[in-house]
Amino acid sequence: MLRFKGATLGKMALGISVRLRERPGRMPWSAIVVRLLVQQGVLLTAALPLLYLVLSWFPYLDNLYPLWDRRRQAIHDKVAKTNVVLDRQTAAR
Repeated sequence: MLRFKGATLGKMALGISVRLRERPGRMPWSAIVVRLLVQQGVLLTAALPLLYLVLSWFPYLDNLYPLWDRRRQAIHDKVAKTNVVLDRQTAAR
């Protein structure tokens, strides 16, 4: 959904979308994969209990990070160089 619509169903319902920081338009697969790996990468460590235990706090930090970030970006947005923006089509309604 991010590649073709620029948003997931939940983002579309909220009237927001994701785009690259340096240029508008379709997001490349590389940015989508980076976002996903940073968001869900902790799950990949589940086979290694000690590493999983050490990294289990990361999803909470990632979700709370926009509360004190100047640009209101989560860690996965910073790493993938993306921004979540208001969708123009929804904002015009």
